[in-house]
Amino acid sequence: MTPHEQTTGNKMANERLAINTLIVVMKSNEYALSVRMGAAEGLGYAGGIEAREALIKVVQSDSYSNDLRAAAATALGRASRA
Repeated sequence: MTPHEQTTGNKMANERLAINTLIVVMKSNEYALSVRMGAAEGLGYAGGIEAREALIKVVQSDSYSNDLRAAAATALGRASRA
């Protein structure tokens, strides 16, 4: 494996870890609403299929607050353009 391939592989692994962490934070009631909304925003900037799927689930679920669902909807619009 070349150094470039290693760097690219590490970057992809780090991006997946970051997205997964944002998803966990967004969905967890253990964090303040503002933190969860920030995680949704971060997913919007990150984009990608995993981020979009997680945002869609939050938007469609009645188990999340209206504020979080609205933040997820806004982020979803951003993620669709990413």
